[in-house]
Amino acid sequence: MRYQLDGHDAGWQGPVPLPADGIRFAGVGPGSLRFRAAAGWAGGGPWGGEVVAPAIVVARPWWQRPSAVALGVAGLGLLLLGVYGLRTRAVRRRNVELEAMNERLNLYVEERQRRIAELESRNAELERFTYTVSHDLKSPLVTIRGFLGHLKRDAEAGDLANLSLDVEHIDRAAHKMARLLDELLELSRIGRVVHPPQDVDMAELAREAVRLLDGPIRQRGVEVEIVPELGTVRGDRLRLSEVVQNLIENAVRYMGE
Repeated sequence: MRYQLDGHDAGWQGPVPLPADGIRFAGVGPGSLRFRAAAGWAGGGPWGGEVVAPAIVVARPWWQRPSAVALGVAGLGLLLLGVYGLRTRAVRRRNVELEAMNERLNLYVEERQRRIAELESRNAELERFTYTVSHDLKSPLVTIRGFLGHLKRDAEAGDLANLSLDVEHIDRAAHKMARLLDELLELSRIGRVVHPPQDVDMAELAREAVRLLDGPIRQRGVEVEIVPELGTVRGDRLRLSEVVQNLIENAVRYMGE
């Protein structure tokens, strides 16, 4: 016999003896197929009429069906969408962490700059005050040195009245030195010396400055006249006192002949 499976075989197969267990086909694809067969004499001769079997419909595997393909595409899309969502959330979370880290870094930089500025300000204050103290300590030292000489002469002469005045001048100069040293220690602890403002009688302040500078004033033979009504100002009394003392001391020192 010979046979042919339309849609699978390219032409007639055989002739072959009629198999007892039937004819098997492998690798048959999906679609509508039709089996044809024809019988013939074993010794040769014309073939008989064809026998045509009814149409055989081979269905596609379930995974090749359009619905399964659509479901697979939809599932893949959902999977990709889920992966994209996870990735997006991870990126957003990382961005939030980076923003928080950047904010902490900015705060650190601002704090560092603030501390640097504060340190520079303290160093500048310390430098200014150190210069002021080194300058202002000379005035009470000159006063103490000058009145020690007066004290010696008045003691030898037995002039108790002047002796008491000499001691008073020396005591004032010593108190001024002690105050300057206390302010220097305060500056070393807090970095700045600030006194609350108050009303200051400038005439009284001038008289106090002249008393503290009595030594150099006497040595140069200077006569100081203080106007009675110098007025009242509001400010740091200690700093104003230093200004007036420096002005008088410089005037005495650099007055020439």
